Amino acid sequence: MKKIRFLVLSGFIIFVSCFFVCAQEQESREAIPIVEENSSMVVQERPPVPDNASELQEESIVEEPQPRKSEETAQSQPQEETVSMTLETLELKDMDILDILKLISKKSGLNIAAGKNVKGKITIFLKNVNVWDALRIILETNDLAYEQEEGIVKVMTAKEYEMIYGKKFTDKTAVKIVPLKFASAGNLVSLLTQIKSSIGKVIADEKSNTIVVIDAPQNIINMENLIAHIDVSTVTQVFVLKYAKAEDIQKSIAGVLTPNVGRIDMDSRTNKIIVTDTAANMDKISKTIAAFDEKTKEVTIEAKILQIDLSDQFQMGVDWDKIFHYNNITLAGNFDVDTGGSGNTLTVGNADFSKYSYYALIKALDTVGKTNTLSTPRITVLNNQEARILVGTKEVYVSTSTTNTTGISTTAEQVTFVDVGVTLSVTPTINADGFVTMKIKPEVSSTGTPYTTASGNKIPVVSTSVAETSVMVKDGTTIIIGGLIKDKVSDTVKKLPFFGDIPLLGLAFRSKDKTTTKTELAIFLTPHIISGEADFYKPYTRQDAAFHDNLGGKK
Repeated sequence: MKKIRFLVLSGFIIFVSCFFVCAQEQESREAIPIVEENSSMVVQERPPVPDNASELQEESIVEEPQPRKSEETAQSQPQEETVSMTLETLELKDMDILDILKLISKKSGLNIAAGKNVKGKITIFLKNVNVWDALRIILETNDLAYEQEEGIVKVMTAKEYEMIYGKKFTDKTAVKIVPLKFASAGNLVSLLTQIKSSIGKVIADEKSNTIVVIDAPQNIINMENLIAHIDVSTVTQVFVLKYAKAEDIQKSIAGVLTPNVGRIDMDSRTNKIIVTDTAANMDKISKTIAAFDEKTKEVTIEAKILQIDLSDQFQMGVDWDKIFHYNNITLAGNFDVDTGGSGNTLTVGNADFSKYSYYALIKALDTVGKTNTLSTPRITVLNNQEARILVGTKEVYVSTSTTNTTGISTTAEQVTFVDVGVTLSVTPTINADGFVTMKIKPEVSSTGTPYTTASGNKIPVVSTSVAETSVMVKDGTTIIIGGLIKDKVSDTVKKLPFFGDIPLLGLAFRSKDKTTTKTELAIFLTPHIISGEADFYKPYTRQDAAFHDNLGGKK
């Protein structure tokens, strides 16, 4: 009997134990409860139940949160955004805000709880944007806000956010969506990025040609002003240049363009400039291009180069002050230029000649020595370009060089030319007041006894005097350059007629003398400004003709 009671009691204990174990397993398999957050549905995951039944805790009851008063706002603040994810594309067209939040949650894995007052619709197209930037843009556009607490993103109205935290959700940043009419959203991003603050962001939606700006309110205003300045209608015009080169004036025209709007391109092959800018600024650009694309003025320079063989009493050269003074020639200016080591002083002056002044000048120079006209060139040169005149010869000499390569000697000869005589370089610059500034560089050279090299080559020894000066004269006024003195060596042969020409025997009837004569060069330069074809082909004036005749020239 006792044995039967023991078996019954043992079976009862086993039954009760099995009952409690089954009850615990059933409890662990219960469905996860749905928490209501201001009438929004959020699925919360519950951690697994420990194997030890003694560590089980009672399930907490989640109550619907009551509205918090503004004086309690200091108790909590939004937590930092910890999820970093980029949404490749987000295309929304008149979509309900709750559906959008659901879509973002699905794409990013965020747990989002929407309050009962969250509502609205939005149309937006975003590409390669951070999930938090997208969320902020969408919410702020609909006057909504959010906070992140314990892994839950709680979405509410901006007014509710202000009541809870005592500040506006947009106090730190604001969002502005700016649709563009003319400018390209992609091109504007780099420019706006330069002026945004450290907390700001600029996003371009090229599909809808829209700029989304996230920044402090004042910075957004600045960016809106810049966008308004750039997002204007533009026109494109092609300019065909006649005289100027496109590559030469491109940089100058670029300075006239509207900043961040205008654009200039060129085609050097056809010498064209393509300009894109606002219609209001295009007139200014056209005038600027026209100013650069003017026909370059030219200057015709009449040069008279005289050689005066000085007589014995004038070995120091011509006294030009006395020449002008006693012949009543008006001398506008006169100054000396040191030729640097040549021992000569270059005298430069400018005078207004008349027919009688030219005649008187030639007669006056005849009293100093024998006058010989070396050259009377007339040359036309572009404004600010150099004209070069050579009156003389080109001396030639041969130089020999020998190279030895792998036991084989190679000899090469090189022929070199040296200018000897009078070289005149003139660079005219036309001024706005009708005056011409002339940069003048006369050079006088002569040869002496040649130098003989070891190989037998003779190299000429050239003696050169160079001066350089700048003179400003009125159009048509003659510049006089004097003081270029050099020694002229000549051989004189005296002989008796017939007998002096007899070979060998004739040496007794002839003599050879070497004489040295001092000569001075006088250079007369008269510039004439040419404004058109009429000036270029105009005949000599009476004064020009008189001067030409008096110097031994022919019309």
